[in-house]
Amino acid sequence: MNTTTNLTSYLLQSVTCRIEKDDYNKGCSNETFHDFMIGINTIFHSKEELIQRMNEDLFGAEYKESDFDFEQLFDGHNVQTDVLVTFKPNVDWQEFYYRTDAELKKWKKGNMDMYNARFYFSVLPIQVLTNNN
Repeated sequence: MNTTTNLTSYLLQSVTCRIEKDDYNKGCSNETFHDFMIGINTIFHSKEELIQRMNEDLFGAEYKESDFDFEQLFDGHNVQTDVLVTFKPNVDWQEFYYRTDAELKKWKKGNMDMYNARFYFSVLPIQVLTNNN
């Protein structure tokens, strides 16, 4: 007997990130400090695989599914999350890193600058039919 299974896969099209200075007492500055967009176009066969891949873009943060906002859009999903990061300028490039607990304490006391990195992942759910013989 032939049966068909309907599975959901996910096409991760791109990631866009907007980084702005974040003051513990005043909030975000609404002035973009840095931004970027990366085209990905990769299919993942489970939400767990998708989340694992999205974590690769979060400057070292390890987020769970509940840390991502899966927002339904007319053409798929726009998955969002925010990451509090530090900025370390180097001679040849500028880098952002996921903050440490010690850095978070300094930031809360006003002794360190931090930045909010808002990530937007463009994800399309894809229905995959498999034939089970």
